[in-house]
Amino acid sequence: MARLVVLPHHRPPVGELPCAACKALYGSTCCEVKSGDSSFFPMTYSEAERIAATVGESVEDVVSVKQVSQKAKAELSRDAGARVASAVVDGYALYLPKVGKACRYLGPDGCTIPRVKPRICAMFPFTASRPGEWRIGKWCEVEGFCLGQDLSRGNVDEALTIFDTTRRKLDTVARLWRRDLREHPQKMRGFLSGRG
Repeated sequence: MARLVVLPHHRPPVGELPCAACKALYGSTCCEVKSGDSSFFPMTYSEAERIAATVGESVEDVVSVKQVSQKAKAELSRDAGARVASAVVDGYALYLPKVGKACRYLGPDGCTIPRVKPRICAMFPFTASRPGEWRIGKWCEVEGFCLGQDLSRGNVDEALTIFDTTRRKLDTVARLWRRDLREHPQKMRGFLSGRG
């Protein structure tokens, strides 16, 4: 994937999320599948339940269930971390459904379910090995596709400002995500057995 070249005059003002600028400059956001990518990050069953309750549909209608090979799970663990990969249960994972190449919940003005979007989406593009130690995720560093990463040039404090978040907010989202992940295997197995 080609690295984005961001000219200084394209820098969005503080308070304007880079996702909108990314869409304007490059025609897509991280809520759209880039060429070569097959899907987004997996989510937990609890996240799917919250989305379903918000949009008034069943869990089955708000997720895409995909089979994930051991190799793909290992690659997910390598690229996004073991916690993300732990959302794969018995070879299956839940993903946000796509319409074309975009997330079903991506509207013209951004996410249409911001209060219940998956925790990974709420933390993106940040990751932390322990509370408070946030950094840009290595998938952005390696691929170089994140405008926020390019704009902040590795300065996490500036990136936090650009994405209108704080370490404290991210710590809260991460704590809730870890809780969802603890409950996920049991809920996911119940969901999978009900589909059979």
